[in-house]
Amino acid sequence: MDSELILSILSSLAAEESVSISQNNKWSVKRRFENGTFKLSNPPYGYDYNGETIVPNAERVLIVKRIFAEVLAGNGVNNIARMLNAEGILSQNDKLWSGSTVKGILTNEKYIGDVLLQKTYTDDHFTRHYNNGEMEQYYWENHHEAIISREDFKAAAYVLKQHSKEKSIQKGSDKYLNRYPFSGIILCGECGGTLKRRTLYRKNSDPYIVWGCGRHTESRGTECSMLDVKEERIKLAFVTMLNRLYSGRNVILKPLIAELKSREGDENSHKLMAIEKQIQENLEQVQVLTGLMSKGYLEPALFNERNNALQTESMKLRMQKSAIQSSVTGEQSHIHEAEELLKYLSKTGIHENYSDDAFIKFADGITVFTPTEVGFRLKCGLVLRERMAR
Repeated sequence: MDSELILSILSSLAAEESVSISQNNKWSVKRRFENGTFKLSNPPYGYDYNGETIVPNAERVLIVKRIFAEVLAGNGVNNIARMLNAEGILSQNDKLWSGSTVKGILTNEKYIGDVLLQKTYTDDHFTRHYNNGEMEQYYWENHHEAIISREDFKAAAYVLKQHSKEKSIQKGSDKYLNRYPFSGIILCGECGGTLKRRTLYRKNSDPYIVWGCGRHTESRGTECSMLDVKEERIKLAFVTMLNRLYSGRNVILKPLIAELKSREGDENSHKLMAIEKQIQENLEQVQVLTGLMSKGYLEPALFNERNNALQTESMKLRMQKSAIQSSVTGEQSHIHEAEELLKYLSKTGIHENYSDDAFIKFADGITVFTPTEVGFRLKCGLVLRERMAR
């Protein structure tokens, strides 16, 4: 029993010492977080560690820039992952890409030269957790050399947010039906902010719904002068717009469909053919270069210089090809939406009342230009303005 007691005491002392050492290490790391001297020895994809800080990797930088270009061109994270895997490009630690890996790059502030420290923390039981506000975090701007511009980073974040909305809310589901049709899609034409829904109550009158600019409300009109717009006025304007479109369908929708079809089959196809030819020529040059190197006709330094230039050119050409393909997909979608709208209007004729179903099916968003003028962004690519009464 004496031996067990001594062992228990020694174990407790060892545990306390371990905790003490851990707390001292945490204190040291925290001080380095605070003064910005913490070294990022485990760099993200696209960076290398040079002993002091992280620096861009010449080859992987192109992949990172391509990922941002792809998402800004409209491609989803899963499609980008499949594309990279199909081309034999490996991610960090030579692993295959996944949608979450691509999303991790698109949301990592290190690519704009900033760093957020203490994203995770370890508790007293040595279990690691994500830091959701339990511990203080430290954000340092311009900590190292950036790969992506702040504008592209913000634009990519916006695209991811839109994709997330589309995935989390399915048409026909209860979640979708419980939302207001205008939620999150009415933009202020003056400041670009999103209009919010409010219900107003006045004496001796029924309550009514308005949509107001959040920036106007928060600043009390100093940062944005856009006034509230009644929901009923927006609905009436949408009905008027549909009826005008019905009356002019032969001079608006039909020519639009014909133009989109001609553009799809002509301009883009020529561009794709030209880029495909350049890609093939690039591949042939690489093969010739490799052959000359294998026969000893080229010095290694010259081979590496020329080969790197060809690889960079190939990457740019593939990015251009992807952007055009994405544009073709968008035009095909516009053609389909325009044909569906034409079919719907031809069948229903003049509208007397507003319909949520029609709005959800054909409208992509609304821009309030003034308190008396609104623009409807249709899924077929048209933006049609309509006057409203005050």
